[in-house]
Amino acid sequence: MNGNVIDAVLLDAGGVLVLPHHEVLVEHALGPIGVVPDVEELDRAHYHGARELEVWPEDEVAIFSRFNRAYLERIGADPSEANVAALNAAFQRFDMWTRPAPGAREGLAAIAATGVKMAIVSNADGQVEQILAELELCQVGPGRGVEIHAVIDSHVVGVAKPDARIFHIALERIDVAAAQAVHVGDIVGADVAGATSAGANALHFDPLHLCESADHHHAATLVEVAEVVTASRSGR
Repeated sequence: MNGNVIDAVLLDAGGVLVLPHHEVLVEHALGPIGVVPDVEELDRAHYHGARELEVWPEDEVAIFSRFNRAYLERIGADPSEANVAALNAAFQRFDMWTRPAPGAREGLAAIAATGVKMAIVSNADGQVEQILAELELCQVGPGRGVEIHAVIDSHVVGVAKPDARIFHIALERIDVAAAQAVHVGDIVGADVAGATSAGANALHFDPLHLCESADHHHAATLVEVAEVVTASRSGR
C-alpha cells in the first residue's frame, strides 16, 4: 500500500466477518411488515446500505436512517419511518449479527498465513469478541478460530470509528506503526476515512463492486486482502 510493507491487518466485523442472521431478520423486522425477500438479496442489501455512508453523518439517527432506507429500498420494501424504525430495532438485537460472512473463515486463514498481526476494530455493543469466538471465526490467542492479537470494541474502549483514536488504540495494543497497518472495512465514511485519518492504509471491502471511487483502494474478498499483504512483504 503506497509502497509500505504491511505488518498488521485491522478488520471491521460487521459486513466483513459477520452479516445479519437471515431468519432473525425476517422474523423480527421484515416478516411483520409483510416482506420476505430472497435471502441472498438480504446480503446485497447490506452493501447497498453501506454505500449510503460514504460521508459519515455526525447525527447517529441519520446514520441508521440512511442505511436502513437504502436497505429497504433494495429489497423492495417501503422505506417509511415506521419500517426504518422496525429494521433498526432488529439490527440492535443481540442475536442479529451472528452469521459468518461468505468467505470469512477462509479469508481470515489466508491473512493469518501471511504472518502479519491481526486485530478487529469494530463499532459494536460489547459482544463482538464473544460472537466471533463462538462462531469459531477468530479469537485472541489459541482456539477453534484463527488466532488474532486484539479485539477493539467501540463500546468497550469508549470511542468509535471514524474517530482516529480507536485505530490508535488498536495499533498501540498490537505495537505496529500506522504506516505499516491496513484496515479493511465496508463503510467508506467510517472505515476508510477513519483509518486514513489515523495514518493507516485502508482497503474498502466491496464484494459487489459498488464503489466507483478512485480515491481509495478496494478488495472484494479477504483472500484479496491477503494477496495485497503478501505483495507488500515480498521484498523482505
